[in-house]
Amino acid sequence: EDPIQGVRMLYNMRQDRGQVTAGRTQFEQGFYYGKDMKRITSDEYHIVDGYYTTCNIPDHPHYYFYSKRMKLLTNRIVIAKPVWLYIADVPVAWLPFAIFPQQHGRQSGFLMPAYDYKKSEGRSLRGLGIIGPSVITWMPS
Repeated sequence: EDPIQGVRMLYNMRQDRGQVTAGRTQFEQGFYYGKDMKRITSDEYHIVDGYYTTCNIPDHPHYYFYSKRMKLLTNRIVIAKPVWLYIADVPVAWLPFAIFPQQHGRQSGFLMPAYDYKKSEGRSLRGLGIIGPSVITWMPS
């Protein structure tokens, strides 16, 4: 429900479709970015060269999911393919596709990792949803 911002916006009033270049928007605690964002219907958006993050530094996030193609169905799901997980701009994982739920409130499904920094421990990602301690920590060099 947050507005979409971008460098350039085009809108066809006859077809009720729009396109945003270098677009960005927020949904709850997540941020979406895309080289091109197209509004297909009022509930469907296509994103090209986009990424999603929950990092609280949205301009240059510490971690994000990047995809060449994303389909955003508002208040339902995001379908992305293929998907790379980047940490500190380094690709660390790849999936052929991913489906992220986009519903308000509590729900079951994939937990987004949270970036953390403690002087004694260094940088870390918490809440990875893996068995055992769900923390990956790395110290600055």
